[in-house]
Amino acid sequence: MVRAMASRPSIRVADYWSWLPVFRVVAETQHLPTAATSLNISASAISRSVKLLEESFGHELFDRRGRNIYLNKKGELLLSSVRDAMRTVDESYVAIRNEAYLRQLSIAANSALTRVVLIPVIDSVLANNPTLNVGCQTLRGQDTAERLLQGEFDIALSLIPYRHDQLGCELAGSLPSNLYCGKSHPLYAAEGPHSLSDLTDYEFVGPPRDKNGNAADGWPPHLKRKIRVTTDMMEMGLSYCKTGRYLAVLPKLIAEPEVATGSLKRINTEDIASFSLYIVYRHNPIAPAVKLFVDALRQHFRQTLATDLPEQVIAS
Repeated sequence: MVRAMASRPSIRVADYWSWLPVFRVVAETQHLPTAATSLNISASAISRSVKLLEESFGHELFDRRGRNIYLNKKGELLLSSVRDAMRTVDESYVAIRNEAYLRQLSIAANSALTRVVLIPVIDSVLANNPTLNVGCQTLRGQDTAERLLQGEFDIALSLIPYRHDQLGCELAGSLPSNLYCGKSHPLYAAEGPHSLSDLTDYEFVGPPRDKNGNAADGWPPHLKRKIRVTTDMMEMGLSYCKTGRYLAVLPKLIAEPEVATGSLKRINTEDIASFSLYIVYRHNPIAPAVKLFVDALRQHFRQTLATDLPEQVIAS
């Protein structure tokens, strides 16, 4: 029997408040044993809490198929609200414990991008905002959108766009790129120019392909090449290229310092499409610190690359 919900909001929320942390872990794992391990309680206790929560709402929040559970539309709506509420409460907790940490900003980015893009922007933002504190981490894996929604970080700098109704995704700018090789590669001493179509027999290190089969490094999709090493970590791609075993398409901002030392050679060939750099964040609303960083990043690209950037959010 579904219980009638209390009329006053404070009483109504109190009726199911204690079950929300359990619901969030179950919703994010969609696997009772994994949730039980995470919360250090039995799977039967978790199942009972979820059932009580569903009775309180008067609707099922999961679809059950055999022994598997899947978050349904009503469950997705509640999960979004729970994440926002917990994030707000945690920010208040931090502010109360230590006023100096009133504004926090956590950023995830590819390690190579951190060196050439993130550090100067962070320095500029911190210089003008003494109460802001920034944390940085390396962006890895394909679960960027989910980790953003879970609140693991506030902003991601990504080479691919993400489309989700709870995320904003803007084109931050373009990173001009070129083809490079290391000292021991046969092309290091070869004279150019070279046609890209003549280089497809060489082995490459490159990023994973997207769902359309295209790589994020701007290599022409109609030219098939041999990617022997696939990595979404640009710093690793740079290191593999420096060994001389593989060619790599790299942003000039990252590769040219290595050209200056002789570790890499820029191969004389036709232009390759630029890397697109996207900034991804939670919205509705956009946190003030996030907006501040987005504005600073756009200004950085305008100043360093004279890039004419669109103002619109491309995915939201």
